Amino acid sequence: MNTRIDESRPNGGAVLKLDELQRDLVLSLVRSSAAAALPSRGRDAYAALEEAVANMEVPADLVARLSTIVEVALSTGRARNVFGPAAELSLTALLK
Repeated sequence: MNTRIDESRPNGGAVLKLDELQRDLVLSLVRSSAAAALPSRGRDAYAALEEAVANMEVPADLVARLSTIVEVALSTGRARNVFGPAAELSLTALLK
């Protein structure tokens, strides 16, 4: 798995690096979550997360939101049911 935290950023902030499979899976989850969110409930935060995931580098300040979305997908069985067992393993790796 290529998931890792890169702490060598010029601005000193840690970044969670995603592989291509994780990017594709998480983009789908983020977009679904954003669509379900009320407009007053921070759709801007979802837009920032979507952009970071698309770039395959999630800054530390967005990792908690990403983790929550991934945890829900895993705990409800959505990750496995929609994307399959390999996707479930890939998403589980993000939380470690």
